[in-house]
Amino acid sequence: MKKIDAGHGGGQVLRSALSLAALTGQAVEITDIRKNRPKPGLQTQHRTCVAALETITRGQSQHNEIGSGRVVFEPGPVHSGRYEFDIKTAGSCSLLLQCVLPPLLFADKPSSVRIIGGTDVPFAPPSLFLENIFGTALEKMGAAVSITLKRHGFYPKGGGVLDAFVQPVRELTPAAWETRGHSKAVSATIISAQMPAHVAEREKAVLQDAGITQIDVRTVEAKNPGNAVFLKTQYAQGAMGFDALGKIGKPAERVAHDALDAWHAFEKTPDAIEPHLLDQLVLYAAVAGGQSRFCVSQLSEHVKSNLQVVHEMLGTHHRFDGRMLKIHGKKPQADANGRTGFL
Repeated sequence: MKKIDAGHGGGQVLRSALSLAALTGQAVEITDIRKNRPKPGLQTQHRTCVAALETITRGQSQHNEIGSGRVVFEPGPVHSGRYEFDIKTAGSCSLLLQCVLPPLLFADKPSSVRIIGGTDVPFAPPSLFLENIFGTALEKMGAAVSITLKRHGFYPKGGGVLDAFVQPVRELTPAAWETRGHSKAVSATIISAQMPAHVAEREKAVLQDAGITQIDVRTVEAKNPGNAVFLKTQYAQGAMGFDALGKIGKPAERVAHDALDAWHAFEKTPDAIEPHLLDQLVLYAAVAGGQSRFCVSQLSEHVKSNLQVVHEMLGTHHRFDGRMLKIHGKKPQADANGRTGFL
């Protein structure tokens, strides 16, 4: 049984370790879960991740209770199918998809997954990022994953719906993000649910003042008010996304400026990939085999945590020289029955 100390990171360590356990068939014990958070231990969305992987692998877990700082997960074989997981809070749909997608990519048949929860919530990739940025990046690695937002869900009620259709693969292609190139096009999407019309109008004005002309204002249905701004910038290497969420007491102009500031900060670097997308791709690079290369000037704490987890779970290695991150992945092998695996 693999033993993973999650004390060096938050829920990301838990999700990556669980996902890789399901993918490889290894039992795993994860300790010190979210020990430095205001509410340490498992919360509802983390328990849902464990339960979802139990369902997909017909596995079992121990200590999957609210507040638990330790989980033991014993997976069985990955089963393709039609799945629906309801977080029942505004817990992130994106983060739950992080858990179930890698093992389902290497299942025997296609799978469809519906996740109900928060689609635009703090500290998680928004739905538009998954649709427009993450899915395209996976395609470059040979994965055929279709991600579709059906309904937005904001804090505190959630209720958003995210669908994913996963076509299985035998192996992935190593990632290559070595140059960025100049931005070819910039577009913006403003999401407004149960908000006064002037909120989106003020955000649009800020974006227009910044030179963005392609702006899509969407008035959407949701269980409670919500507002978000998402920028998509197309570079020669691929698209990047930058987002900001509205909240009570935060001026509309500040929301738009936060998204712009994130974009402008990235533009000032020589990097070919921004930190959030890199964090999302570490696990896939680790299971792609060969060497993935990412031009990046520094590693976020999330990326460092993910690199440590994939090393402990798979035995992969990486090297970072302050300019380029190289991840040496572990290529899956087929057993005597033709089943793909990593052990």
